[in-house]
Amino acid sequence: MAAWEVCPDDSVVALGGILQAATSAYTAKETERVEEVKRLKAELKSQREEMERQLKEVREQMHQEIASMRSCMQNTALLNVSLIDIVGVWFETNSSSRVRVTERGGCVFDNGQKKTVSLDGRAIKLEGGFILSSEKSSRKRLIWEKNGESPLEWTYEVPGGSQQITLTIDLSVLLSGCGAHEYTYKFSLIGCELKLDLARTAGTNSATAGDKDLAVYFGLISSTVSVGESANTVDAITCRVQVEIWDLSSKKWISLVRTSALRFEAGGTEYGSRSGITLARLRELVSPECQATFRVTLTDIGLRELSKSEAIRPG
Repeated sequence: MAAWEVCPDDSVVALGGILQAATSAYTAKETERVEEVKRLKAELKSQREEMERQLKEVREQMHQEIASMRSCMQNTALLNVSLIDIVGVWFETNSSSRVRVTERGGCVFDNGQKKTVSLDGRAIKLEGGFILSSEKSSRKRLIWEKNGESPLEWTYEVPGGSQQITLTIDLSVLLSGCGAHEYTYKFSLIGCELKLDLARTAGTNSATAGDKDLAVYFGLISSTVSVGESANTVDAITCRVQVEIWDLSSKKWISLVRTSALRFEAGGTEYGSRSGITLARLRELVSPECQATFRVTLTDIGLRELSKSEAIRPG
């Protein structure tokens, strides 16, 4: 039997051409997509490498800055402390004794020992070769160091709060200019007998009697005042003192004296100002009856030193 010869018609030929064209287009598109994916991957890789490079630079820069800061910190005090910052009462844990530091750098221990604190350049030195550590100290805790010896630790004596009293004082005799130029006004507070000494002076920081300024001083009186149910007398008290006067016209208090933390001994030194206020200004503040309102505030009340004069018998 003779073989049949197949002759494609035009429609089949056309369909084959379409399929071939579609295949070619798809292949081209796929090739284009693959190339685009490769390009994007290469771009992302390049961006990642650039970010890693920048991050490395940032890390190196941060390490350099931290190293520079550490170098500066070794030569710079972490805590700037001046002599006025350590004025007050501290407890030395090494000797279990209290120490009172004065504004002039004197250190008086309750065991009778006395030392001085001085400023040498930026360093604060304690007599005996100890230097205040700025890295280990704080406002409430001082660490004194010396090569070859154990450091000394001072902790701030916890204050007992504050007390305040308002006094109406008759200034008629003082302002009259007759008689004595200095007068003492006594009052009681926190179980202590206290006093304000007011005096007419000749001028700023002058102790001479005159009619220009008012000197204001605060002190502790020797007495037999008892504290609570105890018959003990108050020998000394450590605190800060502020004395103010009331300005009726402006409705505000005017400060006359403000001390640092000081130790007031009964019958001992009084502290204050020779020129608390001018007498001309004082005369503007007094009432027609020549009275003025003063306010005395005790803050940072620390150690109160008591004693008993009578012998204690068994009972």
